[in-house]
Amino acid sequence: MLAPICCVDKASLLRTWLTQLRLLFLSRMTCFNIQRIKKSGVLTSHLGLNSFIMWVMRATLCCCLFKIEIIKLSGIPSQLHRNARELAEMCFKNNSNPVIISADLLSNDWDPGGNSWVVFDHKFQKQATGFNSAYPTYVLSFESIGYLKAVINHFRRSTAWSIKSPFLIVERKSSCLNAREVLQFMWKQDLLAVFYLCSDQDTTIVFTLNLFAAYAPAPWFSFDKFSDNGKILTLYSMKYTKDSTICRNIAFDKSKKLNGHEPRTTHGFFPSSVQTASFKNGYFRQLAETPIDVLDKSFQLADTNYKYMDILTRYDVITYSILTKKSNYLTTISQVACNYQFLFLTIIMLMLIGMIIIINNKFDISSGILDVMSLTAGMGVITPLDRLSMRIIYIAGFLFVFTVMPEFQGQVSAILYSELGRCAVEAEFNSTVACISQKRFQQLYASKSTNLHLSKDVIFEKCFVNWVRKDWSLKDKLDRVSSWTVESGFYSGQISQEIEYFTKKLREAKRIEERASFEFIDFDTLILSYMIVLGLSIWGLVAFGLELLFHKYEKRRRQTLIRRRHRMELKSQLRNVSSIEQIIPSNPGTSFEG
Repeated sequence: MLAPICCVDKASLLRTWLTQLRLLFLSRMTCFNIQRIKKSGVLTSHLGLNSFIMWVMRATLCCCLFKIEIIKLSGIPSQLHRNARELAEMCFKNNSNPVIISADLLSNDWDPGGNSWVVFDHKFQKQATGFNSAYPTYVLSFESIGYLKAVINHFRRSTAWSIKSPFLIVERKSSCLNAREVLQFMWKQDLLAVFYLCSDQDTTIVFTLNLFAAYAPAPWFSFDKFSDNGKILTLYSMKYTKDSTICRNIAFDKSKKLNGHEPRTTHGFFPSSVQTASFKNGYFRQLAETPIDVLDKSFQLADTNYKYMDILTRYDVITYSILTKKSNYLTTISQVACNYQFLFLTIIMLMLIGMIIIINNKFDISSGILDVMSLTAGMGVITPLDRLSMRIIYIAGFLFVFTVMPEFQGQVSAILYSELGRCAVEAEFNSTVACISQKRFQQLYASKSTNLHLSKDVIFEKCFVNWVRKDWSLKDKLDRVSSWTVESGFYSGQISQEIEYFTKKLREAKRIEERASFEFIDFDTLILSYMIVLGLSIWGLVAFGLELLFHKYEKRRRQTLIRRRHRMELKSQLRNVSSIEQIIPSNPGTSFEG
């Protein structure tokens, strides 16, 4: 007897039901023929008996063939599901990567043997929560493109989503007609490691798609080639064999050979007149929806919105410096001190405040000057506020500094401020303009003009990166290539050569300028300097002599005071002795009798 049919899914149940209807129809037809033969009386003849036996044999043979075919069809899905589970467990499962599998791909007697298998149903009643640092492996059953799209959108919202996850799509039917459609759909979702499993003549076939090039290692072989939006896609297939080499052969780097594949790139920039946050968010959202893979213009790392895009790991550190016109410091000082009346009154008031502080501080000149300087800077004073005059002058000085110093600082700020525009051109003819920009660009301007000065120190640095499309399949490969250029010094070497070239030109221009401005110094030019130095030296000697005389005078005065104090002490002692002799007689034996 034949074994009973084991139906494992809806498709096999439907096939079994149709087959049973066919058998029932054949049996009815056989019975009808037998009854017709009986009525016609042919059964009594030898020829009629042979015909009846032939009809019965044919009906039995057809039933056996149909039953064998049903057993084969019912065994194919179970074998395909078992191969899919084995492939996921052998090649795409480890201790950190979980496996998410459809519930209809499991059998009742299957034991996962671990906690890294996650089973989900078709209703998505529970949303996957939590965070897993490793990307999972998906084993999904295929019913239709609409159902597969809903499944992908559901998992895309989870925290464990990654385009690096392997996908095993298992065909629920016994045909391989949907391999091209499914793989093409998954490729448009930026998923590379996608494998389609189906059955063909009791054999499990694995399909995959390569968009970049007609390349796949053995035992993959080219199954079909077709065009999609001007690109030639190659469909590869292989037979599933349970051996030790299946894991090494099934997964391969599809981006190893790009075969002239060009990423979609374009320039992107923000208009200088629009810098609002709403515009940037709108630009980011528009960028995420456009078919652009990478922007070849770099942007600030702080402006990246990771909700809509990603960045390349390679970054550029841009240094900024100040470019100004070459001028003497006396020019700026003269511009600040152009209001002579304001400057004269300020100096007079500060001198009066300083004199009063010095008088109240017992003529301590150094402490008085420090108090005036600290009061000007908005700080406290060292001199104690014990006296009423000191309190009054402190309040007056504070009010004066509070009202006058902002005006002075405003003049300095007005000189240092200038509108940006053609900054390098304006700075060449205007000493009040200061340009803050990238140092290597300013070196170019400074090397072309001898009237510009570039600061040697860097005032600040910024990091710039290239924006790429989120979930771009070639991002990792581009990261590796760009890291090679950085580690080998190719990119930094090119930048350093450019900077060194402009630095050398600046040194040569400075040497030429110094030779042109060199003049011989004669005695007449230094007469004023000599006179100033001589006057200061004489004043120093006079001050030193006065200090010596004052020191000797203080020493003699101190000695005179000491001698005078000593003589007064001696006189007081003699006066005390004479008063005692008057009270006490000199002869102690003398007695007074009444």
